[in-house]
Amino acid sequence: MAKYCQGYGNCVIIRHNNGLETVYGHLSKILVEAGQKLSAGDLLGLGGNTGRSRGSHLHLEFRYLGQALDTEDFIDYDKGQLKDYCFTLRKADVENKYDLRALHTRHKHDVGYARASKGGKYTPVSKGGIYRVRSGDNLGKIAARNHTTIKSLCKKNRIKENTVLQIGQKLKI
Repeated sequence: MAKYCQGYGNCVIIRHNNGLETVYGHLSKILVEAGQKLSAGDLLGLGGNTGRSRGSHLHLEFRYLGQALDTEDFIDYDKGQLKDYCFTLRKADVENKYDLRALHTRHKHDVGYARASKGGKYTPVSKGGIYRVRSGDNLGKIAARNHTTIKSLCKKNRIKENTVLQIGQKLKI
């Protein structure tokens, strides 16, 4: 979404494939269009003072399945960088901070499960610690879906980070 919103002013919301949304608000100018595919580092707007704001700034918000998350859990603002390359949202880590019951009720989603194709049913991401590579997969996506790291996948499967995966290939999780 890229449009004017009452509170946020000029606003861009990016919906990622994994249920995460990033919100950029109070922009002086939007430089992208709704539905446009973006890559990391693409310029999407200019900082500003639109909507309900005082002074030029960027409103940055992370949401997972509609639930707002604290960006300080993911970004080290003193260093100006992400705290890690891959993040896993675990119920035990955040149950006191976020209302996960609302998350699960609203989306019928449990940690460790991913939406199946068009049927709308939820199925385990991997069975018995084995994952079968699907079209469009890469090590980062597989690691995130299975709550692990690329480094761990590489070590368990004796592969390198730049190994080309084959559709149907089995990986130890």
